[in-house]
Amino acid sequence: MLASDDRPVCCDVFLEKYVGLSSLSDDEIQPLTKRCKLDTQRPKSLQEEKDSVLQAKEAATLELQGAIVATESYKTRMESEFEGAAEAQLEKDRLTKEIFSLKFCLERAEKNQLLARQELAQARVQLRHFPVHEGQTSARDSTTKHVLC
Repeated sequence: MLASDDRPVCCDVFLEKYVGLSSLSDDEIQPLTKRCKLDTQRPKSLQEEKDSVLQAKEAATLELQGAIVATESYKTRMESEFEGAAEAQLEKDRLTKEIFSLKFCLERAEKNQLLARQELAQARVQLRHFPVHEGQTSARDSTTKHVLC
C-alpha cells in the first residue's frame, strides 16, 4: 500500500483498488487525493461530522467530474490521432499502389523501347539490302517512298 504522511490510509486503499494508481509516486497522486485530506481528528459533534462528509462528497464529485472531462478529452484526442493515422495509412497505401503502377509502366516503356530499337536495327539491315532503282540516290529514298505510298 502507498503510505504518505499527508494522506489517510483509506485513500491509499481507494487509489490502489479502484483507480489503479499504486505504481505512481506521491507527487503524481497528490493532485488526485485532495478529497482524502480530511481532518483526522474526530469532529466535536455529529453535525460537524456530517458537514465533513458532505464536503468530502462534494470534493469527490468535483474531482470525478474533472476526471470525466479529462478522460473524454483524452479519448477525443486518441480518436483524432487514430483517424489521422488511419488516413495516413490509406494515403501511404494509395501512393504505394501508384508507385508500383508507375514502375510497371516504366518497365513496359523500357521493353517497348528495346523492341523499337531492335525493329529499327532490323529495318536498317533490311534497308541496306534493299535494291536501289533508277532515279534514286540511295535505298533510303526507295524505302521512304515505299513507306509513304
